[in-house]
Amino acid sequence: MPFCFYFCNMKSGNSHQRIHCSCKYDVSDNLLLKTLAWISENFTNYTALNSNASVFSSSNHTPQNYINFDAIVACGEVSCFTWQKNGFDGLDAYIAGKQDWIFGAVSYDIKNEIEQLTSTGFDHLNFPLLYFYQPEIVFIFRNGKLNIFLHESSDHNINKLCAEIFRFPLGSVKLTSVATRKRISSTAYMSALSELQRRIHIGDIYEANFCQEFYAEDYTANPFALYRRLNQINPSPFSCFSRMGEKYIISASPERFIRKNGAGLLSQPMKGTMAKHADPVLNSKQMYELQMSEKERAENIMITDLVRNDLSKISRRGTVKVTDLCGVYSFPRVLQMITTIHAMAKPEISFGDVLKSTFPMGSMTGAPKIRAMQLIDEAEVFKRGMFSGSVGYI
Repeated sequence: MPFCFYFCNMKSGNSHQRIHCSCKYDVSDNLLLKTLAWISENFTNYTALNSNASVFSSSNHTPQNYINFDAIVACGEVSCFTWQKNGFDGLDAYIAGKQDWIFGAVSYDIKNEIEQLTSTGFDHLNFPLLYFYQPEIVFIFRNGKLNIFLHESSDHNINKLCAEIFRFPLGSVKLTSVATRKRISSTAYMSALSELQRRIHIGDIYEANFCQEFYAEDYTANPFALYRRLNQINPSPFSCFSRMGEKYIISASPERFIRKNGAGLLSQPMKGTMAKHADPVLNSKQMYELQMSEKERAENIMITDLVRNDLSKISRRGTVKVTDLCGVYSFPRVLQMITTIHAMAKPEISFGDVLKSTFPMGSMTGAPKIRAMQLIDEAEVFKRGMFSGSVGYI
């Protein structure tokens, strides 16, 4: 489940020239789905970030300012940056040199480059540690208006492109069922869980996010059809459909990792979950029980303190503020407890600095973060890779 980051630092005066057009659309046009179907058939690199704004526009569904747009989609690769020896400095130089839209993804295992850590499990998927690219086309969907930004090097005609997408056939979602298997046995899972509990009892850690991998092999499906079905079942505010060559990310994440707009930093760790009732009365009762749960609040507050500490490394003194502690919100499938934390970055802070200070997100590690990651690596037999990683844009 990748998490979203969002940076907005463009200096328009120095940016690459992009051809721009806009058009209005209606919900009945299914324009976002048509765009996703079109890019999935025409490009080998793309990133679609769908906020499902129609579901989450009401303030009682998500925290204030959770949604920035209906969707933002990028496709095509004008240039790219992958992990190199000069690491985050090289990434910062790449971003500074482009002054343009940049989309990309960061793998959980880049933690080993940030801290003195290892990942001993087997990597069955081999996603890149880090991959960022300058897209050929950017689509922004907001309030019934589509804006298209075409890079100056593109061969596409922007007006013909828009007309082609409006006419693009969607087809139907046809998927066959698939049987998944777990990477480790139930006995091995419970043994690892018991060891992590022992570590908590002796004070080695406070909490750990212990995961296991479910997988399927020799299964063929249309990735767009898979994403479309997932988003029907579980629309999420940080829904993602991404491709990097022959590797895909199909995600329904509800959680924002980090956002930076100017000097403003925002992180919204999510810890504490309960089932959602279809009956509004029972659901309100369940929300109250989650709000009052000592166990769920403790879990959330421990990660809140971790995030506050991470942000303090790159923020101006006294600016790290919790503005919504343990807020409970209703999502289509579950109830979630979310804390909102704001800070003001120091003037010299770069994108690489933010990643080094805050990644991986504490909600997927535990506390203290470094010790929790060490014990997670001992307990899990697989490399997480893009699971627990982050997808987003600059």
